[in-house]
Amino acid sequence: MRHTFLALLIALTGCNEPPVAQEAPHMTPPSTATQVSPSRQASTPPHEDTLEEDEAVPQRTQQTPSVDAAKGSSATDLANQQRQTPSFKEAMDALTKCERDPSGLLVANTAACLKPVRDARRALLLGDGANAPLDAKRQELATILESLLTHIEPTVVFYTLQEGRADFRASVKTIEELERLMASPIGPIAEAAATARFSLKGAAAKGTKALALARFNADPQRRVRHAACQHLGEPRYKGQRDVLNALLDAAKREGEEGLIRTCAAREAGDVATSRDLKKLSALLDFPEVQQATIVALQRGMGTPKAISTYVRWFERHATQPEKVHWTSMHAFLPWDTELDRMPRKASVNALSQIAGHSAHSEKVRTLAIQGLKRLKADAALEALRQSLPKDAAATLKKALAP
Repeated sequence: MRHTFLALLIALTGCNEPPVAQEAPHMTPPSTATQVSPSRQASTPPHEDTLEEDEAVPQRTQQTPSVDAAKGSSATDLANQQRQTPSFKEAMDALTKCERDPSGLLVANTAACLKPVRDARRALLLGDGANAPLDAKRQELATILESLLTHIEPTVVFYTLQEGRADFRASVKTIEELERLMASPIGPIAEAAATARFSLKGAAAKGTKALALARFNADPQRRVRHAACQHLGEPRYKGQRDVLNALLDAAKREGEEGLIRTCAAREAGDVATSRDLKKLSALLDFPEVQQATIVALQRGMGTPKAISTYVRWFERHATQPEKVHWTSMHAFLPWDTELDRMPRKASVNALSQIAGHSAHSEKVRTLAIQGLKRLKADAALEALRQSLPKDAAATLKKALAP
């Protein structure tokens, strides 16, 4: 059964595809004590564990299976685990017995419910299997995953897509089923299917690119478009004009979904080359994608010239509040360990002008002051203290306190 009951569910409940949650409005660098190296956001699907209320799937079961205590990784432990671990298909089927969260799709206790699935996958791939070669075991796993794509339970289908994303193989049936599921009325399933399809090992690169561009430009589901956007930002497409132009056009498009615009601006930085710097930096003129454009220039292109380009843009527009979006101040500086990448004089000058300009909001000025403190720009901070009016807002006085 190919989820025929889902169409009935949508018809009966009147559920429509919900809006995708917007990305966090800022990217405040972590403190040096907890700092980790940033990675591409596309590496992890952003919404696969998020289900909006009106996407709810009927909750079918309320039992949570017991889970064995974690086993060691020695050969003896692995052998014992193999004797006690259900087959991979059995473990996936058992997800139907897990208690669900309020959505009815996601399991309530992810760690407990998915542990048997991960143990079974490990046993299948690392067990002796009559001395079967690893390639044969991987093919066996891919065949099981393919069969689970038509499971009657949406929960099983979702976790098949999520847990098996790296193990699918590009058979004709797998491609057909993944592309069918990309049209699922359940957003997280559609997005997970899109992510799995775009990353499918062995699929023709030309066909995958064409599919990603088509879905990015016109798919009715924002979740699928977002998955396509993230895929198009992969290094394989660097320097490809059609991909870059599609991303830039979406980033500039008035009326476009905010999630799509910010994703397009950010991913364009990974596709653009040095000759595209002018086109990419032009996105700074669009306040809605200004923060994402900084990330694209700072982390995507990441060259000294790209970083200098956006810093000098802020120098030129520092006294024009309508040009500076408050979220851009969160991304203006990179991690503390990378501050030496910034053109110091220009950075201090831009932040000082923004912090000292009374027409900017308190939020923008406070964030600029925090940036100056991170740069240890003591002279600039003292100058701001001396010029601050006595009736200035308490938040500014507090921000400037030594």
